[in-house]
Amino acid sequence: MQALPWKVEARIVSPLKIVLTGPGLDDSVEVEAEDEAEVNYILGESFFKTLAEHCEFFIEQEAEMLAVARLESAKAKLPPNVSAQSIVQNHIQLLKEYNEIKDIGQQLIGLIAENRGVTIGTLYENGDYGVTADD
Repeated sequence: MQALPWKVEARIVSPLKIVLTGPGLDDSVEVEAEDEAEVNYILGESFFKTLAEHCEFFIEQEAEMLAVARLESAKAKLPPNVSAQSIVQNHIQLLKEYNEIKDIGQQLIGLIAENRGVTIGTLYENGDYGVTADD
């Protein structure tokens, strides 16, 4: 399992040995404690938990920055000074054109089926026209 950037973890590998991983992808530190009290200190609130909380904060901030960057990238792709309403109207117009073209295609397939004396479903099953009954 690959570590996440800014993710910090600690595991005890022997009674006095702790392995700290993170905050980078390949960062790992092996700590040999002098006694159980030092192990408790390293894993306690004032050391490791504080470090883990700070790294968790970085994870959250990184996710927010990525979301903002994606939003800005999407906004940059929009035409300048175009309202949301005009974009929706354009999509509606494109859907109407698509439906008209699809209706014409259906009528043509119907004429072909009638000319051949077969059902429209038969033409769909053959797949000769790039459409199926699911389309």
